[in-house]
Amino acid sequence: MGMLKNLKSTVQNASAAAASAATMQAQMAGTAAGPSLPAADLEPIEGITLERYAQLMADMGKRGAMDEPAREAWCAENGFTWETWLKVQPSWQTRMTGNMPLTTRFGMLLAQAQSA
Repeated sequence: MGMLKNLKSTVQNASAAAASAATMQAQMAGTAAGPSLPAADLEPIEGITLERYAQLMADMGKRGAMDEPAREAWCAENGFTWETWLKVQPSWQTRMTGNMPLTTRFGMLLAQAQSA
């Protein structure tokens, strides 16, 4: 009887461990995709999504300092004006201020864009 009780306990422990592992995998998958965010946090600003903003910031970082003609050309290549960028950039920064989930998502997207 003792052996059957131990076997039953082992099976129960294994089932609990499997359930725990499945939960951890699901949580890790969610983390890999980034934290869950309200839709309002992800609304584009002047047509620029958070993903696109991260790509643009990565590109800007790779290019380094740009003079006015280079800035204008960069904006035109990307489908907006410098004036639009001067609205977009501080607006995304303001939206991320104090919003750790949004900042985290941006950081993940920026890292992906920088490694592309």
